[in-house]
Amino acid sequence: ATAETSVVAFLLFKTDEAVRYLSLIDPSHFRNHYRAKIVRVALQHYRRDGVITPELVIEESREWIGDEQVDRYWSEATEVWSFGIFKCVTSFRIALDAVRNRAMKAGVSDLLKTVGRELESGDIDLDQARGRLQELTGGQSVRHDSDETLANVIDRIDDDDEGQKIPTGIGWWDRLFHGGAMERGHIMVVAAPPGGGKSALALQVTLGVLTKDEESVGIWAMGEMTPKQLARRSLACVSGMPLSLLERGEDSLSGAQLDRKQRSLNTIREVGKRLRFIQPPITPQTIEDAIAQHGATWLVVDYLQLVRPVRASSSRREEVDQVVRELARITKQHNIAAFVISNMPKGDGSRRDIFSAFKESSEIEYCADLAFVGEREEESEIGQLEDAEITWRMLKNRHGPIRNARTLFQAPSQRFVEIIGG
Repeated sequence: ATAETSVVAFLLFKTDEAVRYLSLIDPSHFRNHYRAKIVRVALQHYRRDGVITPELVIEESREWIGDEQVDRYWSEATEVWSFGIFKCVTSFRIALDAVRNRAMKAGVSDLLKTVGRELESGDIDLDQARGRLQELTGGQSVRHDSDETLANVIDRIDDDDEGQKIPTGIGWWDRLFHGGAMERGHIMVVAAPPGGGKSALALQVTLGVLTKDEESVGIWAMGEMTPKQLARRSLACVSGMPLSLLERGEDSLSGAQLDRKQRSLNTIREVGKRLRFIQPPITPQTIEDAIAQHGATWLVVDYLQLVRPVRASSSRREEVDQVVRELARITKQHNIAAFVISNMPKGDGSRRDIFSAFKESSEIEYCADLAFVGEREEESEIGQLEDAEITWRMLKNRHGPIRNARTLFQAPSQRFVEIIGG
């Protein structure tokens, strides 16, 4: 708590120094949701106005977390700031490193508190306090990007890669990506004509992510479907049973079908604890707040055109571009993987390049790490009672080769299987 509070205090009371480190301050690293919110508001003020004004930050924070919590954490920051040690960049950088590295947070917090009280009591002076902090933390401090060298990166490259992969257990899907899985920090945009199975693919992949990694947490920003609709589709996808069959009464199901349905329900109840819904109105801010609050590693936006922009514009294209830029920032800043669904005009057959596939935004070409479009022979919408062949064509892969997947969309059970051969 002391490490987090000292970062908040430095940000509010020594803003001129703190702005040099804004790229390293990530609200998602804070365990306390209220401190994270105050920090988020401060960062938003800086991005918008180019300055952080403590009084304005506190007033706006009241709208989000209430007077009682704001007064509590303002008082907490003021008390911590009264210890001279927290006014120096050395302690701030160590505290920030502790916030970013949860494994060392408790130890550093205790150290900062102890040294701060020694300074206040006159047992040591400020220079001695700085020296003691550096000595007892082994000289650890937050690095600027300019401190990085190729040698630094190559020495920890294996450690950095560990935990970045997000496999699904869906063989044909994972093989599309370099290294056998999508990675955190990457944003993927997926488009297809209406009824082309975009949401079904997102759901199948999401259930795979949550099942494969028991510590993963997903956020689903739903623009069209209701939670009940998504739950029904989840049951069909996991069980492999048609929606029409699942909607019948239990008397209509065989013993084997009832057992299969029950096992699927148990699976969904377990993984479903880690899938959070955001319902309209959806903005980049509500998405980012949910990610920070729940420590999400996976995000689905269904769909892009239903997310409200940061600032209203007379140009629809500019509004969508704003949302794309914000989603790309959120993905990188919070080190998550994002599956963003984009609508495509019905009957548009010119989808062979990224510009024609994503006409509503010029930013997808630059911001997306991966882009797919779903193609099928006939342009009529897929019904719930028919299967359809869908080719997922990769239009962009910033980090590896271009690969496509030929699949059969089993519409009744809301899932895709690979078509092998002819």
